[in-house]
Parts: sequence; C-alpha cells; structure tokens
Amino acid sequence: MARLFALLVLILLTCGCSPAGGPFSHQPTSAQALFAKGVDQVARGKPARAFVLLKEKYPDSPWTTRARAVTALNRKIRQQARTLRALRQQKEQCHRENARLSQEVARFQSDLVKLKKLLIENELRHH
Repeated sequence: MARLFALLVLILLTCGCSPAGGPFSHQPTSAQALFAKGVDQVARGKPARAFVLLKEKYPDSPWTTRARAVTALNRKIRQQARTLRALRQQKEQCHRENARLSQEVARFQSDLVKLKKLLIENELRHH
C-alpha cells in the first residue's frame, strides 16, 4: 500500500513539473512547500494539516488540486486497507470453520464404517 501511495504521489509531482516560465511558475513556492509538507504528513500516516492550510490560503492553486487528489487517493487506500483486513479476517474464520467441519466429516465417516460393520455382524448373527 505504501509503495502504491508513493508511486501515485510521484506521478502527481512529476506531471506538474514544468520548465521555468511554464504555467505553474507564477505560483508562490509556499503553495508548493505546503503541498510537499502535506504529502510528507500523509506518507507518515498523520493528518494532512498542511493540505487544509494550502486549500485555505491558495484555493485556486494547481497544488491545491493535487492536494485534493492525494487526499482522495489516501482515503481510497485507507478504505481498501480496511476492506482487505476484513477479508483476511473472514478468510481466517472460513479456514477455522473448514477445519472444524473437516474433523466432523472424518468422525461421521468413521462412525459410518463402524455402523456398517455392526450391520454386517448383526445380519450374520440372524442368518
């Protein structure tokens, strides 16, 4: 999960790179600095307070758009991690139930063999 997040952040960062004089050069570096700080906070699993500040101070900045994208991706990653944990728990429960049922089937098969032997012995006694 962390690798996926890092890759997505790297893609967002490199897609926004432009040479001097490009469309983003007029943006103050503080917006970019807030974005970088927010990415660092997200990567460390902490609340991205820098993104909140970025959205307040620079609502029209391309860095704010990227911050929204990172926030959405992070939310999706956390949601998928919760789903994955739940599925792993269900899998473990299924494995335990399967083991219990397999033991029960083995006991039933053993009991069936014993009953067949008793039935045969009983038939032989009465003939």
